[in-house]
Amino acid sequence: MPPAGEILRLTGKTLAFFGHIIAINIGFKIRAIIHSYTYKAKPVAVCRTVVVVGGSFAGIEVVRRLCQSLPTDWRVVLVEPNSHLHHLFAFPRFSVIPGHEHKAFIPYDMLQKAGPDGIFEQVQGLVTEITESEVRLADGKAVPYDYLVMATGTYQAPPSHLHATEKAAGCAELRDLQDKVKNAKSIAVVGGGPVGVEVSTDIKSWYPEKEVTLIHSRAQLLNHFGKRLNDASLEPIKKIGVELMLEQRPEIISAGVGGTLKFADGHESTYDYIIPATGQKPNSLLIENYSPEAIAKDTKEILVKPTLQVMCGDGKGPQNIYAVGDVARTGGSKMARAAFFQAAVAQYNIIARINNKPERNYVPNDVEGSIKLTLGKETSLMYIPDSKGKDILLTVGGTPEDMEVKKVWGMMEPKALGYFQIEEKHLPGQKMTSSGPHQQFSADRPVRRRRRPAVVCTECRRRKIACDRKLPCGQCTLHGADCVYGPTANGNVPRATAAGGPRKVSAATSPAGTSTRSANGASAEDSRTTRSFAKNGSALQPRPSPQEYEGDEYEDVDDEAASAHEIERMQGLMGTYYPRLSGRVCKTRLFGQSHWANNLVDQFRKVHHVNYQIFFLSDSSLHKQLRQCKILSKALKARHLESVNPASSSELPDFTAAIPPRDVADRLVQTYLRTFEAVFRILHIPTFLDECERYWEDPNQATEVFMTKFLIVLAIGSCTYDNEPGGLKETLRIAACRAIVKAHAWQGAAISKHALTLDMIQVYCLVLLSRQTSAVEYGDDIVWISAGSLMHTAFTMGLHRDPGLFAGLTQYEIEMRRRLWATILEFVVQASLDSGMPPLISPDDFDCGPPSNINDEQMSPDGGKSMLEPPLPDTVLTQTSCQRLLLRSLPLRLRIAKFLNGLVVDQSYNEALRLSRELSSCCRTASALLESMGRNVGLGGPDHRKPSAFQVQLIDILTRRFFHSLHAPWARKSLVHVQYYYSRRMHLDSALQIVAILTGDANLLGRIGQQGDEMAAVASPGPAQDDLDLMRIHGRGLFKCVLLDTCTTVTFEAIQQLQEDPSLLGFDGSMTLSQKDLYKAVTSIVALSHKRIVEGETNFKAYCFYSCCLGQVNGMLAGLPVQEAILAAARKALDASLEMLKDRIVKSGVPFPPTDFEESAQESAKAQAQQPQDTETEDIDPEIDGPSMMGDTAAYIMSGPSASGQHDLLTMPGITVDFRGNGQDDDQWMDFGLGPIDFDSTSESWILSGVGSEAPPSAGL
Repeated sequence: MPPAGEILRLTGKTLAFFGHIIAINIGFKIRAIIHSYTYKAKPVAVCRTVVVVGGSFAGIEVVRRLCQSLPTDWRVVLVEPNSHLHHLFAFPRFSVIPGHEHKAFIPYDMLQKAGPDGIFEQVQGLVTEITESEVRLADGKAVPYDYLVMATGTYQAPPSHLHATEKAAGCAELRDLQDKVKNAKSIAVVGGGPVGVEVSTDIKSWYPEKEVTLIHSRAQLLNHFGKRLNDASLEPIKKIGVELMLEQRPEIISAGVGGTLKFADGHESTYDYIIPATGQKPNSLLIENYSPEAIAKDTKEILVKPTLQVMCGDGKGPQNIYAVGDVARTGGSKMARAAFFQAAVAQYNIIARINNKPERNYVPNDVEGSIKLTLGKETSLMYIPDSKGKDILLTVGGTPEDMEVKKVWGMMEPKALGYFQIEEKHLPGQKMTSSGPHQQFSADRPVRRRRRPAVVCTECRRRKIACDRKLPCGQCTLHGADCVYGPTANGNVPRATAAGGPRKVSAATSPAGTSTRSANGASAEDSRTTRSFAKNGSALQPRPSPQEYEGDEYEDVDDEAASAHEIERMQGLMGTYYPRLSGRVCKTRLFGQSHWANNLVDQFRKVHHVNYQIFFLSDSSLHKQLRQCKILSKALKARHLESVNPASSSELPDFTAAIPPRDVADRLVQTYLRTFEAVFRILHIPTFLDECERYWEDPNQATEVFMTKFLIVLAIGSCTYDNEPGGLKETLRIAACRAIVKAHAWQGAAISKHALTLDMIQVYCLVLLSRQTSAVEYGDDIVWISAGSLMHTAFTMGLHRDPGLFAGLTQYEIEMRRRLWATILEFVVQASLDSGMPPLISPDDFDCGPPSNINDEQMSPDGGKSMLEPPLPDTVLTQTSCQRLLLRSLPLRLRIAKFLNGLVVDQSYNEALRLSRELSSCCRTASALLESMGRNVGLGGPDHRKPSAFQVQLIDILTRRFFHSLHAPWARKSLVHVQYYYSRRMHLDSALQIVAILTGDANLLGRIGQQGDEMAAVASPGPAQDDLDLMRIHGRGLFKCVLLDTCTTVTFEAIQQLQEDPSLLGFDGSMTLSQKDLYKAVTSIVALSHKRIVEGETNFKAYCFYSCCLGQVNGMLAGLPVQEAILAAARKALDASLEMLKDRIVKSGVPFPPTDFEESAQESAKAQAQQPQDTETEDIDPEIDGPSMMGDTAAYIMSGPSASGQHDLLTMPGITVDFRGNGQDDDQWMDFGLGPIDFDSTSESWILSGVGSEAPPSAGL
């Protein structure tokens, strides 16, 4: 029993304090009743608005009180990313014991009942920026305000806070935590505050057999509450059996399942499960970006006046912005009770300012700091501090399992008390109404519930608690009850309803399978199985799909809403849906869904905004540098085109003059054969080497077809050959380009039956390969067009049919036809993904079988209809093994490409997950085969070796990129809808693996290759040491598309994770290991972009773009203003780009072009008039839809005019132009998709011939 003295003191304090509070609340309640009759709803357009950002306890109390007091013509808007109120104080317990998690999520819709109709609106969204008059959301929308209340609270890792924003996902996240606790034997809780104490004692109480350790950095627990509470809690904690480690501040090497702690003495301890419960960090970034002076330097709290208005360093501040709760430095305690009192003061002062009356000051009181601390099942402590040093401490009995959550439901809406135990997503007896911008609930007309088969155990049904449907279930295991399922239920979720159709996923079911916990909870384990190809070539192991976690319990993801009620609610939140193309139109190009340009849409807001401000303001020094870089880049391109195109169309290219000495040529040929020919089978190696030998014996006897093959092979080989004499690589590229021009002329004229030969198909295949591997700027990003033409030629020659159907073919012809067809299909599917276009072929359109697993020596052009030797098993590496590996997954990858780039608007997430699962299976098969090939060394012949690193990594890229593209649409959606989080992880994991290969960063994620100094790689990458090193520097086509696509994903994720976790901002040492990996990847991306310019790339925009993104990351980590950090990075990148381009101009002997503004604009216009319209898209330069995509910022990196339409006039010599545009020259208008300047003979004026978008008004001269 508690001491009588303590009870008397508590009673006296309660009466003294709450007597006054009760009197005030009675008066407020009377006024609220009167208000409900006098308030008259008005249209939103004429209403003034109080916006409350943050819907936790402080925010909802402000909303509730304003709903009962705002005068007519005013309304209150709650902006909150979560769909439900998160009852945070129940999370620690609900993360341990199952069955109650659904009770911790309370619908905000019940706040509608707090006031009259039309006064309240809820907007579910994430605020990214606040201005003097509006708050801006992540989806580009803006909510205007007259008064703003910041109640954003603090951030802490789970279980204190959850990542989920929807109820179903939140329940799944809690179940995930429950499973981790259940499956762990040793658990460490780091942090001795209330959360750490409660979760550790709950674990030990409900699972006494587990080893639970509570680690705290101070000498006493609960150090914010005084020594008395610490002393009173120690005995129950020790009695329960929790091991204490005080005065220890370990470094969390890795948290979660299988985590490791490193202590001050250097020793490390590994636990089955580590739960971080360290201090809270204010979510004050929005105010910090708005007014940095309003943020406390030490704690990052928002500074406020006694009236709770935001205060700047000079004691002043905005009069219409308030801050309440844990995010504000109010002088009160960081407890929910304090938030309620602060909310009352903020509400009173807003009403007072509206009515021009005096305001009140907030004065903290002792009761605000009171706490009820649960210590397991049987003990709780009630503690109330006292300013006079006479704290009150009572030991009371245990708290109910559900933490008395019923009281919180009643606080939101008294009518909800009968509903709070229901485990469905929404309360029964609700209907949807559409009385406002966001549909609301009504509880006056019950909706008939549909009878469903029972799928929970008998005991859980009797107790009316949630059942995890396992055998035995978690509840029965916890309480020692017999787990029995009735005749209509079993341990698995029913696959169909009584009607036989697919069962809808219930609220307790994950959108991505049976439970989100399966997809998310296994992430730590999955990351260990998600590997690239390892050094031994055995690691194409992608992350398992959600279905693999749950086996037969996989369900349709598209049916994630358990009722039509939920679907209607989501449609009400998102507005009317209008079908649109899954891509972007730029200039004369349509970027399909899988095109890398779509990764830039709706992302990188700050970088795009700064780039627009700087790069398109003509008085900016950076703008002038940008223009100089563009001029130099175009000069280099012009010289290249001049070298490639012969003086006249009839001039025959001098192929022989470009051939290097024999020793160099032989090495180049061998370089090609060991790299790309080992994956894309085009040539018959012995035949080609014999032709080379005959050429060296008598060059004059070589045919034009062989010379074209030879030149292109040498050019491709030069890209992965690092010891060529100076100038040879450029000479070979120019000669190869001329050969490509010639080959395309043949292809266009190939209407004679005599031209349809395997030799010509080989030439076309080499042409496509060279455009994607050689650094030749000859339509490398529109290979899809040529691949389609090649496929049609192959169809004409019957390569799509199995050669076994044709009589009279030799075994050599059969095998070569099969090899070439497999190569063509690989080019088609890769080009489809690059261009975002459908592959225009399906597995039903061909029946050609795979080539045999043989070496080239096993067949001969002079042979008959049988092989010299029988084929080898797939576990033995031959010269055809890699092509056969790719061909195994090719039908599936064709389906993925058609699924992504087809005409279907509403793509099925369920189908995407099925495709992902099938691709995972293909990858595991390929990995196992590569492993076997590495073990069976010597069985494939005397020269047999293990698969080379180049082969393994190239197959990895060609396959893994389909994971990246497949999950991309839903990864973008996951920023708003957490049910797609699995796709976000898959999207990022696949991008990281590819970036690790393409950047050559061996340290990234413990990846492939040699270990090296990452900082040296960031500063200036050293010379390439292997084939793939040179390919990643010189590669174009699919290599460049994959590079841009995955690098953009990694860069965006690095920024997004910092924005989602404001606790890291200003503390670069606080990054997690995964965030450090992202940072390393971004720095490697910047270094690679730099190296590509040095080695011949003219795309300086990508380098500048990634540099700006890295600048933003560095600025956020250092706590600096983001805009200044991006500007500094842009300036540094443009300086470097200008120097690199100047150096290349000097080395190439190109005369320096004029850089004066007027002169360069005039030259640019002349150049455009002399050259045909180029459909090639400049990198990082897609046109976008304008302001609708970016909010107020209508520009992406170096593209798109301003939304304001207020621009300068461009003056050329003798011509005055009113573009109502940006004041740019013709080339930069091309960046906007407006086309070149043309002369209209009808109107006798110069006009902009726009094709990508409408030309602006008054575009004529």
